[in-house]
Amino acid sequence: MNTKIYADSNDIFVVSEGANTPVTTTEECKVYKFEKYLDLKPQSPPGYKSINDIISNLEKDKSTKQSLEKARSWLADFCGDELTLKALRLKNGWSQVKLAEILSTSQSHIARIEKGTENISIDTCRRLCAAFNIDMNNLNKLLENQEANLLKAQ
Repeated sequence: MNTKIYADSNDIFVVSEGANTPVTTTEECKVYKFEKYLDLKPQSPPGYKSINDIISNLEKDKSTKQSLEKARSWLADFCGDELTLKALRLKNGWSQVKLAEILSTSQSHIARIEKGTENISIDTCRRLCAAFNIDMNNLNKLLENQEANLLKAQ
């Protein structure tokens, strides 16, 4: 007979196939964490390069790197009326990867912050303030502007 196991925050419910009501048990269970064994980094298909690899190679040349920084700064003017964290990053000519390096975090973390889906810690706020040489009040305003843009887009 197959057994289905359901869990909630308080108990584990074991339900046998065909049974109508869950049976509560206090037996200990094992928790397996599969993340340790998975390579969660997205892989480029064979013969292709990731955009991060392409940009990294382009930025090895000093003049190309400066051109990319100028292009990012120019792009910041099109990010909307209100200044956001993304617009400030672009005004500085930084890629998400560059800001991630400055903050000792990942590019995906920066992307989630800029998208407005990340609830950032006070430590991250402090590092952002230091990176952009702004105070917490200005950072809060940037984040509020991002939230407003997110609501407009929905």
